[in-house]
Amino acid sequence: MVNSERKKVAVGCQGGGMHAAFEVGVLTEILKHCEKEQFELVGLSGTSAGALCALMVWYGLAPKKGNPGSGSEQEAIDKLKHFWEDFVAKGGAEAVLNFLTHRTFWAEEMEIPVLGVNAPVFSSLNPYGAIFKAVAACLPSLGITRTTCRSMSSVE
Repeated sequence: MVNSERKKVAVGCQGGGMHAAFEVGVLTEILKHCEKEQFELVGLSGTSAGALCALMVWYGLAPKKGNPGSGSEQEAIDKLKHFWEDFVAKGGAEAVLNFLTHRTFWAEEMEIPVLGVNAPVFSSLNPYGAIFKAVAACLPSLGITRTTCRSMSSVE
């Protein structure tokens, strides 16, 4: 197929974990069509989780110095899928922590007049407040310690 016949595609990836999960599927399909020379990917950007998706795709597409033949649509698909498979919560402790985080944000949106708590309290959780202390007290029983949190947040 002649290059001028290929449909040019530019993608902006939205932030947010659920949006990113959707974007992985969309980007995978776009890359498959690029590989078949049906599309030409001319632009890709994103915010937050969407930026991570964009980065993985561009990294997979980029030729690597000293590695001839690297940089392909299939490599981009593989990088994207492997990144998110490693990123997803695995195991009981991570699932519980995700659940607690999700419920905290849900409560922030809903406000809880019964407890006398509203959205501004959660947006900057006070490390000396009762809610923070209750959650922090449960973390060691889930195998999450300050050392674990530090090692999880450090970039290797």
